Amino acid sequence: MEDYSNRLSGYDDRMLILMATVDRGRYHDFAIEAAKRLLADRHIDLTQYNEDFYISEIASGYGAGWEKLIRIMLEELRINGWNCDITVHYKEKYGQFELSLETDNYILNEIIKKHLTIINCSCMICGEYGETMEVAGWNYTLCEHHFIEKYPIIYYIDNKGFTIRKEQYSWEQISEISLLTADYNTKSENFQDIAIAEVFFFDQRETILLSGEWVNWFLFLKTIPSRLAPVWLTGELEKFYKTLKYCPVCQFQSVQEESCFYCGFWMPSILMKKNRVEKKGEVFDENEVFLKEQSYLKMPSFINKLRSLEKSFVKTTL
Repeated sequence: MEDYSNRLSGYDDRMLILMATVDRGRYHDFAIEAAKRLLADRHIDLTQYNEDFYISEIASGYGAGWEKLIRIMLEELRINGWNCDITVHYKEKYGQFELSLETDNYILNEIIKKHLTIINCSCMICGEYGETMEVAGWNYTLCEHHFIEKYPIIYYIDNKGFTIRKEQYSWEQISEISLLTADYNTKSENFQDIAIAEVFFFDQRETILLSGEWVNWFLFLKTIPSRLAPVWLTGELEKFYKTLKYCPVCQFQSVQEESCFYCGFWMPSILMKKNRVEKKGEVFDENEVFLKEQSYLKMPSFINKLRSLEKSFVKTTL
């Protein structure tokens, strides 16, 4: 206990209050008792931190959409017998909200199950219907509007400029574009090493960083004016586009190293499926696989809406 008290003595009141109350499910019993002891020494009465405090803390920090829905769940739990004596475990993981109680009360657990189904199909930001998607390496549950708004997309690229999240940028405003390798510190000396573009402005506003994860990345590189591009870029881009192969799924000229930039189809998966089917003694139909994948691209999903915004590649036929 003494060791924990010494370790926690530098924590502020709020952190100790959370450890001793709403977040106690995340800590060892010794740490919780040490937090309570330190709070008593500071003359802080924990009895004032009731269910209203718990509800406010658990629901906050995720976005207005989820906050409202989490509050509704916790209020229903309170009406049906949940109180501060029952420890809560809660977190957001991979874009989904998780909550459980240290209880075997059937009614409370069924309430949680019902509400989590609703919460995890709702946009964190607005509460409308949402899907869980990865955005720049992080998972979120978002409606179509907020998914597209949050996703890194470069719109309306032409010889005048481009748009990012409703902000328009003119090429004339830009003083320099540094094409960097993945370590952010080294200027790229060839096309294959380009991972990031750092854009500088004449008016010295904050720079913007774009990367290969952005929709329309290759179109952006193609459209950079010659005064801002390294001398080798145009030739390297021409070589890149000439090496692209036809994708039998999305029918775009967008395949490099067996993977499609546009639809994400991985060509070796055909061989893997062929081996599995023939192992069962069945006849493998390659066209059937392509048709099935094409049907996925026609489904009304957010990711397919996102694909439709990609203008770096051209549709073609064999």
